[in-house]
Amino acid sequence: MEKRPTTMSMSVRGEMEKLSMEQLKAVKEQTDLEVNLLNDSLNNIRTATTRLELTSSALHDLSLRPSGKKMLVPITASLYVPGTLQDPDQVLVDVGTGYFIEKNMPQAKDYCDRKISLLKSNFEQLIEISSKKKSISDEAGLVLQAKLKQMAPTSQPNSIASIGAVGGGEGGGAVADDDDDAFDMFGDDEPAAAAEPGLENNGGGLGNDYVFDDASGYYYSHSLGYYYDPNTGLYCSAVSGLWYSYNAETGTYDEVAHQAPEAAAAAVN
Repeated sequence: MEKRPTTMSMSVRGEMEKLSMEQLKAVKEQTDLEVNLLNDSLNNIRTATTRLELTSSALHDLSLRPSGKKMLVPITASLYVPGTLQDPDQVLVDVGTGYFIEKNMPQAKDYCDRKISLLKSNFEQLIEISSKKKSISDEAGLVLQAKLKQMAPTSQPNSIASIGAVGGGEGGGAVADDDDDAFDMFGDDEPAAAAEPGLENNGGGLGNDYVFDDASGYYYSHSLGYYYDPNTGLYCSAVSGLWYSYNAETGTYDEVAHQAPEAAAAAVN
């Protein structure tokens, strides 16, 4: 059968919800401490009850033994001395703090029974108190967790997907568009690398985005910023107006002096 919350638990939860985060935390810590102390007291009561039950059993066994019976008398838990039972009807009862009272056998048994009954009654009361404290601690923990969830930020979009959306690449990496002269993820940390014409990697043909420019009579790449002269195989930078030739042996572009007024004028314009 499902356990329904009692009116008291609902009232306690209502009061808990009015508390701040710091107050809830303090309530939980305090009640947890009290529960631990109560559990220690319960363990002590349980131990004392067991010892009294053993004592009551020992008194019953002693009452059955005759006078003059040889026996071992326990001095400590591990030390015994030989002794003789003088009168099985008279015993010394330890009442605590080092005091002993002489009692007959029925009185001693009654003392043990009363102590056991008292301890069991206290045990039941502490069990009830501990259960209530534990319930308060649990309620404080639940309300605290609920408040923490309310204060938690909403879930962020997947970072990898975001990077992919920004980069526009299939692999999620950043990709430079056609208008970027030199894409550098570190920005100002390093100087931008100069763009190279790069036609030779395409077998000498007009690859990339080179298109014929009517104004200059050369082919021009908007992405690289270079003119290409198919008659000489030279390249002209639209920014500096300098001409370069491709060195097949070194795989580099060498600056050359080339008189091409049309391309130079187009570069300046």
